Amino acid sequence: LDIGDAKKEDLLRSALGEPSGALADVPLERLSTALGSGNWLVRMLVIGLLAERNDPRAARLDLLTPVAEDKSPHVRAAAVAGLGHVDDPRAGEVLLRALKDEDTAIRAAAAAALGELLFPPAVDPLLSLLEAKEGEGNIDELSEVEALQTALDGIVVAKREDLLRAALGQAEGSLDEVPIQNLVSAFPSANWMVRRLLIELVVQREAPPGS
Repeated sequence: LDIGDAKKEDLLRSALGEPSGALADVPLERLSTALGSGNWLVRMLVIGLLAERNDPRAARLDLLTPVAEDKSPHVRAAAVAGLGHVDDPRAGEVLLRALKDEDTAIRAAAAAALGELLFPPAVDPLLSLLEAKEGEGNIDELSEVEALQTALDGIVVAKREDLLRAALGQAEGSLDEVPIQNLVSAFPSANWMVRRLLIELVVQREAPPGS
């Protein structure tokens, strides 16, 4: 719905009871009230305003979490995208639930947001969804598949060590000193992306110095 930026601002100001002041200074309580508006566009605009402000992380999380399950898919998608900028494990948990949304666009937005957060617990759910979608071969869901793959690649590259440590049960110490038998034991229960990391770790050890 394109009603022009000026009319959107008028609508937002009306919902917030802020006819002229800086929207960045509107108290969080009023944003919370406006998120309960019966007008989905108002809820969308409030989410957009949150993205432009520097509110505390916990406050943004508290405001965005309920609307991530809003009845409007437009609002859900906006909330999910916003949670991708809330660096908190609880935001990741909300996004994991959004991966099960019935709407393709919201699942894609959740995958992208999880990639923004670099949330290691998302690897298995993302992989499961990716494998299911690739098996379906539905061309209408290519954007979702691309979002899933991009998120996975980003998490695996950035969180390689965390993923390996979790798979090996090795919280401390050098990964180069983990016994080969431990690497082999971790292999069967790991997902294929972590198995790839385990193989790379073995290959690095076996490589001649300077190669």
